[in-house]
Amino acid sequence: MQLFLNPVTNFSISPWHLYLAHLMEYISHFPCNKERHGFSKRVEKELTDIYYHAKNISEGSPASYIPELARVNPNLFGIALCDSDGYFWSIGDDAIPFTLQSCVKPILYNVALTLVGDRVHDHIGHEPSGKRFNAFALDSNNKPHNPMINTGAIMAAAIIRAQFSQQAHPFNVVQAFTSDAIGNMSSVNFNNSVYLSELGHAARNHALTYFMQENNDLLKTVNVEHVLQLYFQSCSMTTDVRGLAVLAATYAAGGICPITRLRVMEAVHAQATLSLMYNCGMYDYSGRFAFEVGIPAKSGVSGALFLSIPGELGIAIFSPPVDEIGNSVRGLFVASELVRAIPELHVFSPTQAAQNIRDGSMCPSSTDHRHLMLIQCVIRGDKDTVRQLLIDGGVDVNGRGPEGRTALLEAFSTGQAELASLLLEHGADVAVVDHDGNSVYSEAVRHHLEHLLKDKRDGDNHLSDTNVV
Repeated sequence: MQLFLNPVTNFSISPWHLYLAHLMEYISHFPCNKERHGFSKRVEKELTDIYYHAKNISEGSPASYIPELARVNPNLFGIALCDSDGYFWSIGDDAIPFTLQSCVKPILYNVALTLVGDRVHDHIGHEPSGKRFNAFALDSNNKPHNPMINTGAIMAAAIIRAQFSQQAHPFNVVQAFTSDAIGNMSSVNFNNSVYLSELGHAARNHALTYFMQENNDLLKTVNVEHVLQLYFQSCSMTTDVRGLAVLAATYAAGGICPITRLRVMEAVHAQATLSLMYNCGMYDYSGRFAFEVGIPAKSGVSGALFLSIPGELGIAIFSPPVDEIGNSVRGLFVASELVRAIPELHVFSPTQAAQNIRDGSMCPSSTDHRHLMLIQCVIRGDKDTVRQLLIDGGVDVNGRGPEGRTALLEAFSTGQAELASLLLEHGADVAVVDHDGNSVYSEAVRHHLEHLLKDKRDGDNHLSDTNVV
């Protein structure tokens, strides 16, 4: 859908958000000095061994507060992996569909972000709640603490519902977004039995919605029943563990589906979602999970769990028996054992950093990545650091960021004449076009800085008026 391939009209991305997007790309180059395919094969090998150990786990039981979920076979168990290059692997019950339940909460948040941008956070906070996922609790600003708990996801559904006049359209948009994010690896369908079961046991979610309505004007202008129907419909969407792994990989790849290579969400939106998943994605086990596993993740009471390793790969686990908090027992075991076997998967692991120091290839100072630092500093307008990087040498002045943009293109796109001149003095290439078709010259024209390119333009035939957009 075109809606999700381009920024929403009138939603401007600030330089700070662009900086965060580039920063995510910068840190995503771990593990250093490994080919991604080889790393994925290593993860695959460990997951295979862990799978056979985890099959013997008998603790937990399928969630019972939604009667249809209690009927699911507790012996079902599957794991899948997809990396950001599209390499794929799965084992076990990989083609059995299940409802997304709370695994849909990042999706609702992303759809809301796409529709209204940062205004989402006028209604939803960023903080862990420290309470049960369905607790009657708001933050100090009378907002849901974050979009990964029931109140936050219901509010995201309200934001989405408010953008459409026809009742059927919001769910169609959410379902289409989900299909795009999993690259049609598996079907995204709808389980009507689970939906009706949720509707029949929805008293608490109704109460939570009216509890929020007291302090939220948006909920006073939309039909609460329609909002809750959209929320329950979204939770009742189905996929299998293969599709969920691709969804995880799409987040890990900064919003680009590794199967179709299409951008499904803005990089800044993917980064925001990963940040919230890391802090809030595992119900009120989120803090311990972040401490012990250290990977952005989201779980659901259907027994689904997905993990997104930024810049590398996505992993999904499906096993219906859950603990008292609502997390898949086998899923937690798989995640914990995987990080035990490959410690550098933890986002703050010292293992890889220590190895890089011994090898003399510490990632943040590696010349392979200094161009990303240069781009970030240009976006921030940090002239002193840009000048120092150029003087020190060892930085590729024409290195590209995640959107195919160089430091010079960023300088012109943000109207920074002094930085643009400095980069040109150090050999920055003027014949650069990013993934969206923006050129150095077109951005210079937009900010009335084309005079800086006069000598270059006169000397290069490829800088013609056809570059103006």
